[in-house]
This record gives sequence, C-alpha cells and structure tokens, in this order.
Amino acid sequence: LTIRYDRLDNFWFTLMHECAHVLRHVAGAGGPGAAEYYDDLDVDDTGDPREREADTFARESLVPSAQWQASAVAFAPSVDAAVILADELGVSPAVIAGRVRHERRNFRLLSPLVGAGRVRRLFPEVRFD
Repeated sequence: LTIRYDRLDNFWFTLMHECAHVLRHVAGAGGPGAAEYYDDLDVDDTGDPREREADTFARESLVPSAQWQASAVAFAPSVDAAVILADELGVSPAVIAGRVRHERRNFRLLSPLVGAGRVRRLFPEVRFD
C-alpha cells in the first residue's frame, strides 16, 4: 500500500483493494499465482481479472451497489447527500465523494470532502520521496 495520492478517498479504496489481493490472490487463497502477487500501479492492467475482482471487492465493501443506487448522492451529488449516505454506511464522507468523482469521471465534484492532504500526516515516520 502506497500513498500515491494524499487523499482519504484514495487511501480507503486502495486499502480495501489491496486487502482483496491478500484475501484472494496470495498464498492460501488457492487461485492461480496465489503464491505471490505484484500489483504494478504503472501498468494498465484493466484486463486482469484479479484487478477487476479487487476493484469490485473494494467498491462493494465500502459502498454496496444497492445502497449506492438508492441514494440521492448517486443522482444529485451534494455535500449533504454524501454525508447522509456516509453516515448510513458508517464510512468517511471522503469515500462517498471519491465514488461520486469516479462514477461521474469528474474529479472536481465534492472536492472539500475527499480529505486532500490528510493521509500522509497520519504517518509522520514514513518518507514519501
């Protein structure tokens, strides 16, 4: 897990994505290549079923599709709607803002909620250069 982007939305999604790899794609998981797995962020691996599975796991773990589709924020993104869904799910509003931005491919939406600049300071002993 790296802190490629210093935002809470990215941190939580990436953490869950990597947890999926640990649970499903490393030793003990039993699948092909289960002995080791290298997730290269600099390679376009959208065709890799392990990456799609990890993305789905992360997305569904954080914001299940049924609740997402029934929420106001999925159709009319607003800070209030994002906070309401976050409260219902017990997740950070940053997670909801990140989902909105990803789904709509508009990375300016709900910017105040994504938690920019709030991850690296939680790990002061780690160098990020």
